[in-house]
Amino acid sequence: MPQEAFETIWRLMKVALIRCDISQDYSTAKSLMHMASTYYRNINGVNDYIQSRLRNMELWERPRYWDFALYDAVSVERNKQESTARDWLKMRPHEQTEHLAREHSIFFGQLGSFIILMISFGMDREDVRSFVSKQCVANGIDPEDCTLLLRNVDDAADNIAAHEQSVNQILITLAADSASKEARDTEELSEQNNRQDELERLQKMNRVLKNKENAQKHIVDTSDMMKMVVDKKYSIEEAKIAAEFDHLRSMLEAKEAQIINDTRNKKKETLERLSIDMNFMEQSRKQTQSQISKSKNWSRRKTKKILCSSRGVYTKR
Repeated sequence: MPQEAFETIWRLMKVALIRCDISQDYSTAKSLMHMASTYYRNINGVNDYIQSRLRNMELWERPRYWDFALYDAVSVERNKQESTARDWLKMRPHEQTEHLAREHSIFFGQLGSFIILMISFGMDREDVRSFVSKQCVANGIDPEDCTLLLRNVDDAADNIAAHEQSVNQILITLAADSASKEARDTEELSEQNNRQDELERLQKMNRVLKNKENAQKHIVDTSDMMKMVVDKKYSIEEAKIAAEFDHLRSMLEAKEAQIINDTRNKKKETLERLSIDMNFMEQSRKQTQSQISKSKNWSRRKTKKILCSSRGVYTKR
């Protein structure tokens, strides 16, 4: 039987036996007891029965249960014999003798089987001895057969103890091997976890480095983008400034040309005015000179006249 099935079955049986004990369902408990004595697992060539996991339960300490189980088993075995269906009074003497011998044999055999069961389920050998002695007396078993049964108690106890010791030794060895394997597995798991932790740490460092690279790349891309934006903005500004400068230069050139043209026109007008003024001044000068000349002539004539007049006066005198 596989390990998992073995563990599951004995745990379920234990729960069922506890409930049978509470409800005093000894018939079901007896069936479970025989099943526990049948199912086993093989470990290193030794059979480990489920009953070894059900030892020392309170049910096994109840004499009423063992009385019921024993007489129920005897009844079942008796029902298998065809002669038990006949009336005792109708039997012949030799048939009655054979019947008693069969009854004795059935009870002796069942009681011997129950000695093994009681020891197997953890009952103390003295309690088993007391139970066997009481049953032998109650059912008229010969002292020799009773002695043989009591001797079987010790033999069964020794055999079962030796078997349990072998099973326990194997279980201890398996437990030690399991513990050693578990220690190795734990160590391997620890190493695996350490490797996993180291791998996760390296992966985390790799992610951090990759994030840094991505951040640096993003910064570079952002810087390049900003540079492109700035260059584009400066190019636009430069183009705008150049256009404004060209516009201003055109305006200045136009203004300069206008000023030059205006200056030329003003200079021409000034020259024309100066020419007019000079002509006017020349005419005025000439007129002035003419008038001065006329005035001089007139003054001369008048002076001469005056002088002449003066001279005549003086002459006359």
